[in-house]
Order: sequence, then C-alpha cells, then structure tokens
Amino acid sequence: MISTECSPRRMAIATALLAILFAFSPLLTSPASADPPDEGGTDKLWKTLEESSRGYYEIKDKLEKSRARQGELNGQIAESQTKVDELSAKVDVIAEQAYVDGPVMELSAAMDSKSFTQLMERMVFLDQLNWQNGKVLGELKTSKAELDRQKEEVDAEIAEEERQEQELLETKQEAERALAEVGGAPSGGYSSGGLPAASPGPGGGGGCTEDDPTTSGCLTPNTLHALYEAKEVGFTRYVACHRAASYGEHPKGRACDFAAAQGGFEGAATGDDRLYGNRLAGWFVENAETLGVLYVIWYKQIWMPGTGWRSYSGGGDPSSAHTNHVHLSME
Repeated sequence: MISTECSPRRMAIATALLAILFAFSPLLTSPASADPPDEGGTDKLWKTLEESSRGYYEIKDKLEKSRARQGELNGQIAESQTKVDELSAKVDVIAEQAYVDGPVMELSAAMDSKSFTQLMERMVFLDQLNWQNGKVLGELKTSKAELDRQKEEVDAEIAEEERQEQELLETKQEAERALAEVGGAPSGGYSSGGLPAASPGPGGGGGCTEDDPTTSGCLTPNTLHALYEAKEVGFTRYVACHRAASYGEHPKGRACDFAAAQGGFEGAATGDDRLYGNRLAGWFVENAETLGVLYVIWYKQIWMPGTGWRSYSGGGDPSSAHTNHVHLSME
C-alpha cells in the first residue's frame, strides 16, 4: 500500500520545485491581464521608424569608419612628410656640392691620379657617388608622389564624411517628420538610475531563429539577448515579445513589450509601476548601441537614435499611449 502522507524530504523537494517555477514565472506564465497590447499607430509609421533608426546606425557606422580612415591617413601623411623633408635636405647637399665642384672638378680630380689603378678607383668612386645621388633623387620623387596620393585620399574621405553627415541629418529629419504624426516634440526622457551596463549581444541582422520564452513564437538572437540582459539587471515582470497578428517588429521577432505592473498589461502605470517603466526605458536607451536598440516607447515618449526622446501620442488607451508597458524594437 502506497502512503499518501508527505515526508519532510518530499515536502522539501516540492518547495524547491515551486521556488524554481516562481523564479522563472515573469517569462513563462501569463497573468490574467496579459493580453498583448494594441500598439496604436499605423503600419506606415512603424515602417518609417524602423527604416530611419536602422539607417541612422548604418550611416553612423560608415561615418565612424571614414573618420578612422582619416586618422590613419593623417598618420601616414606625417610619416611621408618627414621622409620627404629628410630626402629634400640630402638633395640640397647634393646640389650644393655639385655647384661647388661641378663635373669639371670631378674629372680633374680623376685625371690627377698618379697611376692607372688610382684613376680607375677614382672613376669607380665617382660612378658610385652619382648612382647614390640619383637614388636619393628617385626616392624623393617617389615619396612626393606618395604624399600627394595620401593627401588626395584624405580629401576624398573628408568629402565622404560630409556626405555621411548630410545623410545623418536627412535621416533625422525623416524620423522627425514621421514622429510629427504622433507628437514629436523634444521631451525629457528617462534614466535607469545608474543600473549596470548591458553586455554586447550577437548584433542585428539575424533571423527569427530562437524560441521566444515569453510566447510560442520566435525571436532573433539579438532580441533574445536584450530580453535576458534586462532580466539580469532586475526587470523581471511580465513580458510578451513575438506576435503574429501585428505589424512592426513583433512578427519579425525583433520587439518585446515589458509590462509595468506585476500583473501584466493593466491601466496607466502609477507609483512603483511607473518608476519601474522609467528605469527600464532609460536602461534600454543608455545601452542602445551595445544592444542594438532601434527605438523605445514608454509613457507618451519615444526614443530613437539621432532624435533622442520625443513626445508620443499613439492613442488614448494605456496600450496605444504605452503608459502600461515599455515597447522595445531591436535591430
């Protein structure tokens, strides 16, 4: 006969299992009010925001590479200029010596030899001297040509930098025009309050290949990394990421909604719930380049690279206005 009484050992095991389950409950369980929020906005708006943010990062990367290349070339130019200066000084000495002695003096010195052997030695010496002088002149010509080439390349990189800066400005203006539909005025933004920095992820561009621990869908490796990094620093309340019946980044596995309240997506956050959302939104922005964040929306404000925090009026309800959850979109 099997006993139905719970031994202390069985009770301990059961308690440990429950503790493990509750530890992962923010990602694995669905609170009563955990229906995915309606983000508000339009498909055109989300597409423009995505393209603008992604374009900003791409242009900024090119701009940084162009500036780095300019630094390298300027270093090479400094070395080439030093070499040209040294060779020019040698050529000046050769020219001065040639003016003082001249070919007649050189020939006279050779002809003043006491023997045929001495004559040959002096002729060989003069030949070597002329060869060395010719070599110095050739090196100077080559070094000057290389210096001119490097300067032209720097000029080209400066022109490229100016072009990229103009593209950055146009990308920012495009984002501002899109944001004008939902507010778009500069706003104060949020801060994490000094939370630890995130670790770099695998980078954007990956497909929706990873299991989404918040739904039955999938996430990109970069989005999954950001989700776990946020949990690592203490943001463990309910999250919903992949969503098929939606536009924007959710169906691509590149977006997550982080509920502000312990119970899930409820009404407009207040008190501790709002502070939780403030710190989470601020943390994502502070680690935007490290994680690859495209944009963050929280409590009637939106952040994008290049524009900073702007006002956002996606709709009157808490979900559309993003007053009950922090929206994160990733590269």
